[in-house]
Amino acid sequence: MGIAIGILSVLLFVSVIINIVLFAMRNSDNFPLGRSSKGEFGEDLVYAELKQSGMTPQYIFSNYIVREKDKTREIDQICINRNGVFVIEVKAYGGKIIGNDDWHEWIQRMPNGEEHRFYNPVKQNFSHLCCLKKLLPVEIPIYNFVVFAMGDIRNVRSTYTMPLYAVRMAVCHSANGVRISEEQIEEINAILTANEDECLSEEHVASVNKIRDEVSSGICPRCKGKLILRDGPYGKFYGCANYPQCKFKKKMDDPN
Repeated sequence: MGIAIGILSVLLFVSVIINIVLFAMRNSDNFPLGRSSKGEFGEDLVYAELKQSGMTPQYIFSNYIVREKDKTREIDQICINRNGVFVIEVKAYGGKIIGNDDWHEWIQRMPNGEEHRFYNPVKQNFSHLCCLKKLLPVEIPIYNFVVFAMGDIRNVRSTYTMPLYAVRMAVCHSANGVRISEEQIEEINAILTANEDECLSEEHVASVNKIRDEVSSGICPRCKGKLILRDGPYGKFYGCANYPQCKFKKKMDDPN
């Protein structure tokens, strides 16, 4: 009896420690943008939440690559269940996040006052959603979700953005009352599986590298026009010489 209680106590202690570590990592304020290992950890947390939704049948795709003309886009998570198709962009940024659906850029503010700006993830994921929508039957409801696995998003004003703990409930409810059949779920799964090519992963990396090379050479990756260094309200950036026909722009100090 005493041994059993001892083992149970150890297991409980280990469980508490793991949850404390996960909570601390989720809410870390000292982790700046662009750390892929933390991004992958955030995606794993979201995947775990989706798996525990209890919805059946349900399919989840991670890091799904979809083609758009001569470019490729990577979608962090796609969840398919009776409530529709959920296209999920995962962010694992620490600090305080500030933004709304209409802004072009959002702000990550660190405890030391340092700020980083990043492209509006709602708009980023909407472009993913539009690419995916072309593959699916028109009657299928498809939703744009941005999930912050970490950080403080109390200053985000967005219809589409939520913290990690809310994603499980979000995929368990139909936003507009429309539900799809099990046959439709299987059809969507078959479509996405058929359009998923393992070779596209390398192609996606090549596509990203090509864009970086063009920008480094002063070439607009959208229209092949010339990039010009301009002054903006948030500092210097490279903008296309063909503006306003082409609205491509990139911050001067942006490594991506």
